[in-house]
Amino acid sequence: YFLLPIAWVLIAATKSPGDLYSTFGLWFSDSPQAWENLVALFTQDGGVVAQGCDVSLSPGYGHWQRTGNGEFAVTFTGVSYGPPGTGTTGSYKVRSTIQFRGDTLHGPFLTEIFALNGTLLLSASGEVTLQRIGLEPL
Repeated sequence: YFLLPIAWVLIAATKSPGDLYSTFGLWFSDSPQAWENLVALFTQDGGVVAQGCDVSLSPGYGHWQRTGNGEFAVTFTGVSYGPPGTGTTGSYKVRSTIQFRGDTLHGPFLTEIFALNGTLLLSASGEVTLQRIGLEPL
């Protein structure tokens, strides 16, 4: 059972965002795009990998893009899980517009939680402030 989440991540990494939710979770899509996903993850206007807020949420994978001078739009999505043995219960999406000033990122966010059929279950908004961690040489 411990290999199943690893397999899911590897298979999901080959899918487009649309295919991620429209195809069977444990099988490849008809139009794999593993290379495009890998390139997007490591490019300047590239990927976001965000840790889930608790054990019932998968890491979030998404995209950020510069929208202005010191301003960025961020969107990432993930999967929510039920109690052990129940599997996937839905998905979540987080969107934010953040401003970068010095070593701080700040801006509003919107989190939406969806049922498996795509129905919006919950929406929450707020403000996020992120502080860059300074480099500490060895």
